Amino acid sequence: MLSVRVAGAWLSTISGLGGYGPITVEHGLHGLDRASWSMDPDLQHPALHGNALVTIYDGGFPIGSGTLVEPGADGEYEVRGLWMQADGVPALAADGSITTTLNEAIDQAILRGDVWWTRGMSFSAEPFGEPTGETTLGSLLDSFCAAMGTRWRVFPPGVATHGVDEVAPRWRVPHAVAGRGLTPAEDEFYTHLAGRYVEAVTGQYRTEMVGSAEAAAQFGRRTRLVDLTKMGPITQALANEVLVGMLLRSGARMGWGEGLELGHGQITTLGSTPADLAQVQAGHVVRLDGVADVSRPGTFRPYTDILIERSRYTDGEQRISLTPQGYAPRSYEDILQAAIEGAA
Repeated sequence: MLSVRVAGAWLSTISGLGGYGPITVEHGLHGLDRASWSMDPDLQHPALHGNALVTIYDGGFPIGSGTLVEPGADGEYEVRGLWMQADGVPALAADGSITTTLNEAIDQAILRGDVWWTRGMSFSAEPFGEPTGETTLGSLLDSFCAAMGTRWRVFPPGVATHGVDEVAPRWRVPHAVAGRGLTPAEDEFYTHLAGRYVEAVTGQYRTEMVGSAEAAAQFGRRTRLVDLTKMGPITQALANEVLVGMLLRSGARMGWGEGLELGHGQITTLGSTPADLAQVQAGHVVRLDGVADVSRPGTFRPYTDILIERSRYTDGEQRISLTPQGYAPRSYEDILQAAIEGAA
């Protein structure tokens, strides 16, 4: 069962005899994206205020941290993931100037109180690219990790780290459940990336190209244009580094035309024990047993490994929704939601 702590107080104590509705948690590749629950709309408590720190636990183990959105009068409560604090926060040095040195940008944001994190490791002690008026902590983290082929993440209760995607599976979906597996989709598939950037010396627009000849030979070439101009003037070497990192993260492989809806016992540990669904999160790898992987060039595997890009679980429902990396929306509702998120 999930439990919640809001501004240091347990939600079970705050709600009293009235209790609270089931908790829904949604994780993305940066950590907790969103959480929600319902409660008596007339309930008042000093801990229930906008921007209060919220941590969600599964059996005493923290699985996500965020901030409370201003509580509404309808009794619905929503939490935004702690990683989202980086959105719009300027990347500043101690003297107030814009910096592209990530360790300094993170540490100064922590000191100012703009983010409620601790830096769990070194990101970079060297400048990365040229600062611009649009350089924010979030954009700097995204650009740096793209170049390194890593992803940044904020673990509860607020530890910022970065690392490569997991490749070894944590969970299994038995063959009887997986059936024929996921349908490959070309929508999210690219063999080459063309990066448009501003060259540091000349100030001219240039295009750098990276790709997989092997994937293009098997599936046909497909190129995606990537806008690197927001990084400011950069060298060709840095543009290449960023594009190679992006290709390493996504891989020149087909995307997927659907997600997975799994119940208790339909996803297990590697030892075949039914998984605690609250522990299955974005960033983990799931192996679909007995499902041949036809999404990758040059290899045949009698199983398919997918990286979870989004996970959604409601406490007590005994079901979990998993969206694999490279998901290409097919239903009208999914396409509309993707358009809304893209415009946000």
